[in-house]
This record gives sequence, structure tokens and C-alpha cells, in this order.
Amino acid sequence: MESANSMVFVSERLRTTAESAEVQTKKAYTIPCHSEMDEEWARPMKKWNGRWRRESIDILFPADPRRPEKNHYLALQAGEILERRGWIVGMTTLKQQPRSIVWDRMIVADVTLITSQRESGPLVARESILCGTPVVSTNVGDVATYLPKEFVIDNPTPEALADACEAALEKDWQRSPVTLPQRVSSQVVSQQWSSLLQGLEEEE
Repeated sequence: MESANSMVFVSERLRTTAESAEVQTKKAYTIPCHSEMDEEWARPMKKWNGRWRRESIDILFPADPRRPEKNHYLALQAGEILERRGWIVGMTTLKQQPRSIVWDRMIVADVTLITSQRESGPLVARESILCGTPVVSTNVGDVATYLPKEFVIDNPTPEALADACEAALEKDWQRSPVTLPQRVSSQVVSQQWSSLLQGLEEEE
């Protein structure tokens, strides 16, 4: 990295982290990963329907539980709190599945729960929303820029995450859907890359 003339970061948080670590480069750019969903999997967000604290719910933990930075144990603790409140909790994890299987899991989940200690995106949060599934997340990556604040947990405890999961089940998402920022659309990201590469060519 020390010899790079230009660096591209997928989030402002990563860019700030690099700068605080005194990573030096002549030019730095922020271009996010784009988010889009095939029509086969795209769904509108809908309110959960069922018997409160008496039904089975499927919580998606969208990561490999063996990776320590994903903090799977915290998700399990939140699930235990929900079970004490009366829910029958099933938790699905993801490892190295193809994207189509990941999206299938998102569609059938009632809530996607992200408990990571650090993330660059996370892309799975945006994909879950495009699949119609609400997201509860620790404050990592750029989730705070588009998720309602009650679903972004700054000080994650099992109780706080369980509260947020219940709030996500209770919320009428058809009336208040999450809208992803235009900057992560494939069109905008493609334009940013084209402009960047064109500018680099002109400098040579």
C-alpha cells in the first residue's frame, strides 16, 4: 500500500481508518460496492404477521459463525433473550454459499441480525432489504446511513439486540420501507468507476 499512487475505499469509515493508521497515498477515493437484486429474489418489505411472542421466527445470521469478528455468540445470546420472552427462535447461518442460496435464506427469514465488530459494508444488509427482510445491526460499515436509528445498535447487548429484533417484527414496513441510497446503485457506482479510470488515463 505504501507504493500506491491512488487508493479506492468502499466506505468513508475504511478511508478514515486508513488515514488514522497513517496510510499515505497521493489520492484517495470512496466508491461503495453496488447493490442490486435479480427480479427473482426482489421483494417489498412487509410487516410480520403472527401471534406475538408465541410464534416461531427465523433469524438470519448472514455470516460464517466460525469467524470471530462476526460475533456469533452475541447473536446467540440475543436469540436466548427472545426465547425467554416466548418466541420459538430458529437461527440460520451462512458460510460459503452461492449468492442465490444466500438470497433464498434472506427471503424466508423474518429478521437479519448482524452482530459484527467491524464491516466495510456490509453488503448483506443491503441485500436483505432488497429481499424484503428487515435488518438489525451493530453500528458497523455504513448501515447508519440508511437503516432507521432504532435498528442500529451502538452499544450492543443481547437485550438491546432482542429489543430491536422485536421492533423490526412489529414495524409496518409497507408504510415505512427502507430506501437504499442512490450512491450504491449499479448505475452510480459504474459512473464513478468510469470517471476515476478515465481521470487516471488522462494523467498518464
